[in-house]
Amino acid sequence: KWRQPPNPQYWDAYVTEVAKHYADCKNLLIEVWNEPDWEFWDGTEEEYFDLLDRTVRIFNKYAPNLFIYPGGLVSSWDTQNIMSKDTPRYFQKFQQLKNEGLIDTWAYHTHGPFNEEYYFKSIRYMQELLNSYAKGLSFKGAFNTESGVWGTNDDTQAAELIAKMLYTRDHGGKAYVAYSFRQFNGTPD
Repeated sequence: KWRQPPNPQYWDAYVTEVAKHYADCKNLLIEVWNEPDWEFWDGTEEEYFDLLDRTVRIFNKYAPNLFIYPGGLVSSWDTQNIMSKDTPRYFQKFQQLKNEGLIDTWAYHTHGPFNEEYYFKSIRYMQELLNSYAKGLSFKGAFNTESGVWGTNDDTQAAELIAKMLYTRDHGGKAYVAYSFRQFNGTPD
């Protein structure tokens, strides 16, 4: 049920109360959903765009000092991958909201190893999509709100996460959040 689009009336009431509650806060970031272009959203693109549009307008009305941005996109350089299929339309919607002054940036997620085959191809592909579909958006100032690696070796994971963080910050990215996906063998470590 949590991946289903919420009832618009209930969602708007909830968002309004959250916005009013945090209206006087400073330095609060709110991401609207998680990976709506992948497995965390079972609705249509239009349903997400409608939810996003209503949400950012409510926050702009009741809590204009908060920093609201769209859900982080998961993309891949492999255009046959389901994670890539809808990204251009998401960028177009984000560009529209940016043009209206309702958002300042967007977010992306880059999981997997820090290497040419996965990480850098994914970044280049997303940049190509931005250049084609949303010229007012860029990676400079974008939020990397998830970036993880897989494996059980703590040293390897730490090295890859630090490399991703430094690369992100060095290239103007913001709000880096690291994840470590450990293989689970049935016993806690």
